[in-house]
Amino acid sequence: MSNVAIVGDPSGTGTFTISAPNGNTDRTLVLPDEAGTIITTAGVPASAMPAGSVIQVVQVPASSSVTVSSGQATPTAWQAIVSASITPTSTTSKIYISWTAGYSMLSGNTWSGCGFAMWRGTVGVTQIGSVYGLIGYDTSAALQHRINQCAGQTIDTPASTGSVTYYLAGRAENGNGQVSAQTVFANYSPAVLTLMEIAA
Repeated sequence: MSNVAIVGDPSGTGTFTISAPNGNTDRTLVLPDEAGTIITTAGVPASAMPAGSVIQVVQVPASSSVTVSSGQATPTAWQAIVSASITPTSTTSKIYISWTAGYSMLSGNTWSGCGFAMWRGTVGVTQIGSVYGLIGYDTSAALQHRINQCAGQTIDTPASTGSVTYYLAGRAENGNGQVSAQTVFANYSPAVLTLMEIAA
């Protein structure tokens, strides 16, 4: 026969009471044959959530448009557009990063555009993903200022339980994905950066 043992904590001073509800029907509570944490109305602790669960979500929109230009060497050429910080609950958690940004030429030559990259820490420290948007514009004023949309996703494992800051940054690009001397509005329409902590 299995036994049920209720063990008190020698360091605690409170009294925990198990009380029966006001009912007239016999009930049986069957305990699972495994170790674990009891789920209560207070919610599931992050440490008990299964792999793949979303633990927390942080979303930050850009506060204003950012004009970026370049012609310098990476990473100096990158201009921060929007940033967001998240504090993981575990060193094994993964951070799912999603962003969107609109961009438009202010001036430029044929096949100029904007490149976007995601950085962890500060701009120029750890590049963890990039995507390049291309604007097929020439120098005609009628073709400039047209809004294009670009988006990207990536997953990062910062291995930290401290606050981690991610930056979406942009720079001017030419048709080959190389730094150009052109100028763009990197988030002519509002850029949005979303961070999700995923249990591992």
